[in-house]
Amino acid sequence: MKFTTRPAFELTGLHIHTTWHNNQAKADIAKLWKRFYQDDVAGQLDFSVDDSVYLLYTDYGHSSNQGFSVWLGLETEADAPLPMDMRRFKIPALNYYQFEAASELPADMWALWENVHEQEAQLQRTYHCDFECYPDGENALLFISTSQA
Repeated sequence: MKFTTRPAFELTGLHIHTTWHNNQAKADIAKLWKRFYQDDVAGQLDFSVDDSVYLLYTDYGHSSNQGFSVWLGLETEADAPLPMDMRRFKIPALNYYQFEAASELPADMWALWENVHEQEAQLQRTYHCDFECYPDGENALLFISTSQA
């Protein structure tokens, strides 16, 4: 884990709202990934800044049952074309704790999230924007927004 500051950037892609109630988020996120590949979202975003894929969590409710928003897409310029059925979200400049997964396999990312939940207090999470980054088809990073400066 390391502390980092990330500049603001635009994310273009797919969006859902889900909840952890009855483990709904796990099923919804799996469907979102399936749609990402079936609809060739990356191919439709051939004007993206790079090939990194982002899975963003934001709009957290006050309880896990109130839900949160999930975005899956690529970084684009703010004035880039917006393909049909896609949305854009501006991730503000924030401070993060960055974690590195052993691989991009879902089990390794879930292990990272478990680590984050065990460290909730010391991380001083803001629950503003947290995201997973898949830069190269082999590695995965997790960024947890923090109030630490």
